[in-house]
Amino acid sequence: MATITNEKAATIGRAIYNEKIRSTLGPEYLGKVVAIDIHSGDYEIADKGIDATMGLLARQPNAFIWRKRVGFNAVNSMGGAGLRRVNDD
Repeated sequence: MATITNEKAATIGRAIYNEKIRSTLGPEYLGKVVAIDIHSGDYEIADKGIDATMGLLARQPNAFIWRKRVGFNAVNSMGGAGLRRVNDD
């Protein structure tokens, strides 16, 4: 299998999220984390990234995972900077 760069993984993950997942999520999912296997398109949603990741790995042990926080531009923040909400419409 060819090596996938982080940038390519992010491109694939965003495409799966935007094309298959985003439109199925209601406002109750705001702030939750979606972990997506970029090879299969399978995904898991949870309050915490680790829970979404572990749930997905239970079904897809060899998953190449990209994560997205619903309604925000980043999964985590660093250096005290807050997450900026984005319009997922």
